[in-house]
Amino acid sequence: MVELSMTPTLYPTCWLRDGMEYGTGRAVQYRAHLSPTDEVLVANFGAPFRERWRALRIKDGVSGHWMGNCASAEEALTLAK
Repeated sequence: MVELSMTPTLYPTCWLRDGMEYGTGRAVQYRAHLSPTDEVLVANFGAPFRERWRALRIKDGVSGHWMGNCASAEEALTLAK
């Protein structure tokens, strides 16, 4: 049996806009699915001037606590796995 390993993908859900033009800015919150029942929210608690990314794990609709104080969204996602 071949086992496939999936790398969770960060999907942006919230942006910090730069000016009035639609579609500009940078993502400050992401969502990633670890399995059909597990997901992670990753948000920058230091936006707009600092990178303080934290992760919130949600399993079967029940959330835990925000964890971490990471330099990037990817690092926070790794912490939540």
